[in-house]
Amino acid sequence: MGKKVFISHASKDKEIVSLFVDKILIAGYGLQQEDIFYTSREDTGIANGHSIPKEIKAMLSECGLYFLMISKNYRESEVCLNEMGAAWMVDDTKLKIIMLPNTDFDKIGWILKLNKASDSFNDEHLDAIRDMLIDTFGQKNKTGTWNANKKAFLAAIEARMQEMIDDDSPEEVQEDDEDLDLLTIRERFDENMSAHNASLQKLTESLTDYTNKIHTNTKQLSTYSSNPSAFSTSQVRGIFARLAKETNEMADINEEQTPLLRDHFDLAVKYGLLLQGWDIDEGTKEDNKNQFRTLLETIRSAREQLKSYKDTIDGLMDLDRSFTKAKNRLKKTLEDQIKAFSFCITRGEEYLLS
Repeated sequence: MGKKVFISHASKDKEIVSLFVDKILIAGYGLQQEDIFYTSREDTGIANGHSIPKEIKAMLSECGLYFLMISKNYRESEVCLNEMGAAWMVDDTKLKIIMLPNTDFDKIGWILKLNKASDSFNDEHLDAIRDMLIDTFGQKNKTGTWNANKKAFLAAIEARMQEMIDDDSPEEVQEDDEDLDLLTIRERFDENMSAHNASLQKLTESLTDYTNKIHTNTKQLSTYSSNPSAFSTSQVRGIFARLAKETNEMADINEEQTPLLRDHFDLAVKYGLLLQGWDIDEGTKEDNKNQFRTLLETIRSAREQLKSYKDTIDGLMDLDRSFTKAKNRLKKTLEDQIKAFSFCITRGEEYLLS
């Protein structure tokens, strides 16, 4: 028999997620170990020698529910975000989003808004999770058993909340950094550089595609302006409706990718500075800086082009309310992107001076 539940979580959250698995899913509701795909344990995760991407893909296709255990650690994990995107694409009706303690953001801004999330330590939301399990798999344990284990789970969460590591603490971040070896720092530097470049490429390609669509639509509107009889009113409204849709789609991509672009660059600088502190040869240090020099040239150019592009968007006709609203939203995301580029330039210059 295949797995019933897929648990997507960051490995750093293993302690609290294991409590959820043990107290809520197994002891409380009545699932068996073999019903759960949970990579933090050998008996519920991927067997040695198996392909992790293939195994995850197979599990997603057969599981009845996907629990996304959202936290700051989750948001910073590329593996978790890939799992989240895959689960969302398979069937978003099977998703249950659970916010872990000390998680205070309201969205993972590039993929998933968290307006329907549950707190793992909220009594009412835990009962809603049980209802979802019952609706999907039928009733297993009695309500009394559920309530007893739910109470134990909530007590354990409360006891551990004081012990949880505050990932935003500068002192603890510094302590973690001191424990990293050279290869790990190098790996994280390369990963964040690659992720930043991927976001930059996504933004560039999407903007090019959107520009082509704008040209097509504005050409039709110019024809209408010079020859109103060429289009009916409904046709013109259709053009603006299409413009609004495509503009909102471009804004969505900007909202998705701009935080990634900024945050990955910031982390690349962080790990780049750590690399500079190691006793590595000067040639390697200079190669690292050359990556940033080339990238900064690209970012500076992109920022200036984006400023000009924002002015172009501002000049588009405001004949339709839905398009005007979408246009103003896009302008705001372009302003945020320009600020992100400026941040990256400042951080990159700090690194080059190190």
